[in-house]
Amino acid sequence: MKISARHILGLVLATLAGFGAYALKMPLPWMMGPMLVMAALSIARAPIAGPGRIRPFVIPILGVMMGSRVTVEMFGQIGDWALAVIGLVPVLIVSAWIGYVIYRKTLKMDPVTAFFSAMPGGLNEMFVLGAAAGGDDRQIALAHATRIMMTVSLIALLFGAIYGVSTSNSGGSNWVALDVPSVLDYALLAACAVLGRTVARLLHLPAPDLMGPMVLSGAAHMIGWVQVPPPTVLVNGAQIIMGATIGARFLGLPARAVLRAMVPSAIVAMIMIGTTYLFALGLTQITDIPPPQAFLGYAAGGVTEMSLLALAMDEEVAYVSTLHILRIVLIIAVAQPIFLGLRRYLVRA
Repeated sequence: MKISARHILGLVLATLAGFGAYALKMPLPWMMGPMLVMAALSIARAPIAGPGRIRPFVIPILGVMMGSRVTVEMFGQIGDWALAVIGLVPVLIVSAWIGYVIYRKTLKMDPVTAFFSAMPGGLNEMFVLGAAAGGDDRQIALAHATRIMMTVSLIALLFGAIYGVSTSNSGGSNWVALDVPSVLDYALLAACAVLGRTVARLLHLPAPDLMGPMVLSGAAHMIGWVQVPPPTVLVNGAQIIMGATIGARFLGLPARAVLRAMVPSAIVAMIMIGTTYLFALGLTQITDIPPPQAFLGYAAGGVTEMSLLALAMDEEVAYVSTLHILRIVLIIAVAQPIFLGLRRYLVRA
């Protein structure tokens, strides 16, 4: 893995952006700061490179952190979770249809490109499926990158106004210093990260770098083998990498194309957030799931990004990450068959 001066400069600037966002008391500062600064630098064609190559190695740290929040009491909420999964289906249908119409009308995308751009699945998965179906893969990647960035930004900024909660924590309510975990704790946490990632990849699980470590860490914490989460400085570092990676997705893309996609993507993100809010509100009327948790479970952001927001707000991370993993699995499973079934109608429309 070759690291160039561009990679180092990008990482230094992303780190400084994280500290700046923290000083300004921005919501989710360690991810938001690097994300916005790297996006701006990427659009301005600055001589930087994103940390995407090391992203798969830092996501397990977040997975271990999220697993440390898993408790036995969560299993008593399985009934509510089942209702939330049922509600996920109409959320996805409405969100996808709205996105499709907006991309067709505003960006004049062809039906294939608009369809896979509007699907609220993972960026990489929709990029591959859309390209295979004959869509414009660059437009699909740009649409998803801008949607995710807009969704994360809007949710982080609006949560205080909607629910009166803070998203400025560094991954939980308590700071964990580097000297808090013992040598055995470090060994167990590292084992959860490495083994979890490896096994999840061998089993071809969705979001393996996050899901595997989270499951093993959750089991280790529930059993009592380890009592502490990873040190906060490591979690903050992982958030910096995540934010910088999102922002750096615009590298190499024409500035005019990125800026042109921003407004429609912001509209799509806002409408999806509004739709999500209504469905989440309905879910809270028939379950005991708190409103912020219900909202984050349905919000069409990335698995890791929405899980980080849940972590920052002390919500049930396992619930949020589980729903988002199911969302991606569901979209991957049905996107192509649905497109093939609707292709003739979409082309006529």
